[in-house]
Amino acid sequence: MRALSASERRTIRIAAILLAGYLVLFYGSQGIRTLEARRTAFEARRAEAAGLALEIQTEKTKAARYAKLRERMRIDPGTLRPETVVGEASASIQKAAQVFGIQLGPTKESPAGASSKEIAVIQIEGQGSVASAKGFLQALRTTGQPLVIDSIHVKAIPQSPGQVQMTLGIAVLNFAAWKGPQKGGA
Repeated sequence: MRALSASERRTIRIAAILLAGYLVLFYGSQGIRTLEARRTAFEARRAEAAGLALEIQTEKTKAARYAKLRERMRIDPGTLRPETVVGEASASIQKAAQVFGIQLGPTKESPAGASSKEIAVIQIEGQGSVASAKGFLQALRTTGQPLVIDSIHVKAIPQSPGQVQMTLGIAVLNFAAWKGPQKGGA
């Protein structure tokens, strides 16, 4: 093999540099695109993980609130049966009235109106001392039944000082209709 002249060596060096430059540009741009795609996928997974962590935290908060509400109101929706909840609610109202010395008058149960968040409305009349009435109203929160006082009318009995007459409208809630906040909605 003969020795290459200086101009031939220079031409080969220039060709090698151009070929190397072409390969770097061609494969380098593909490498950069591949790395960018991986980085984008990583960022998407990281954002998804952050969203899931936030959703888990939200669910934990809901569970803690639910447990606190169950403890405070002594309601366990798992034990409530839709077919007996109105009767059980009426019985627990009468028991609370008996404990606090409220004399109940007529009790009227009527089905709920257009709202599907209620099963029935119980209207009761009763009378007792002011302290008994206050204790009775507070005890309704802890009966273990899904009750909400819808309306209340209290008036003093003129013939008996310290005695009041109450008329209550108590809604029995339908827990099956309460779904809680919907995802992505208002």
